[in-house]
Amino acid sequence: MIVLFLCQLCSGCLAMTGLCRTDHVSWRYFRLMQRVALGLLLAAGVFVATVPNWREEPVLRRAAAAIAVSAIVVVVGLTTVGRNGDSPQRSRRTIGWLGAACTLIAAASLASPNGPLVSQAWPRASPEYVSESRVEIIGANGSTTITAVSPPAEPRGARSPAGMSAALAPAWISAALGAGVLGAVTAGMLLGHSYLTHVTMPIDPLRRLTSIVAVMVLLKSAWAAVNLAASREWLNVDGPQATWLWLMLGLRIGVGLLGLGVLAYMIRDCVRLRNTQSATGILFIAMVFAFLGELSSAELGRAFGVWV
Repeated sequence: MIVLFLCQLCSGCLAMTGLCRTDHVSWRYFRLMQRVALGLLLAAGVFVATVPNWREEPVLRRAAAAIAVSAIVVVVGLTTVGRNGDSPQRSRRTIGWLGAACTLIAAASLASPNGPLVSQAWPRASPEYVSESRVEIIGANGSTTITAVSPPAEPRGARSPAGMSAALAPAWISAALGAGVLGAVTAGMLLGHSYLTHVTMPIDPLRRLTSIVAVMVLLKSAWAAVNLAASREWLNVDGPQATWLWLMLGLRIGVGLLGLGVLAYMIRDCVRLRNTQSATGILFIAMVFAFLGELSSAELGRAFGVWV
């Protein structure tokens, strides 16, 4: 789950550098974003490498390869494109989009219905789930008993990977939208800090990023509503699982969507008034809300197969 979160955050940050107004933003900001992305990629690679027998998992191998390629792209950007203020604008955006695409492939692989993040939540065939039925056939030479083993029984509230809500509403879409939310609030917060040292920088880049934050929150909220409606029959769980489910849902919806939406409105209002310091402070709170929302979303996908 942590690897998925790191890949989402890295992909979103790199994508925002591709959407940012490169002609109005200091080149040092792009170097900062690339360094943040490289740190996230290294952390994700370490987490993947610590998984036992990760080379035997096709999904983990694919994710590791995508992380490695993205790290190479970011290193190229740090050593060439982001080296000074004379770097071409198109090159900066190309580095951002390439790195974001590679890291998003890793996130989509980890969040896929057949990936290790989701599949570990569903029961495997084990003695307590296997039932037997015996049929006695009386033949000419005596009695013969045939034992048939039925498929594993699923506990209430569980689904097989093929029937999960992720099959109807792909988990990679949720991962991509989550990456957009995480990247927008993080890039906006770091850009807001740049105004403290570059007081002559125009407000347009921050206005664009705050608009992206609002759009991504709206898209993520709409996606969550659709996916919850498609998965409502599978939310009927009992016992301790029910408490954990509703705790995660409350955190996801209350903090990661509704609370973040209110903060997005406040940020846009501050930017409209050209109050960059207040906008930066609210963006920091929004970043915490987004982190909590996406972590709870990943936990809902891991434990219940519901991606919101």
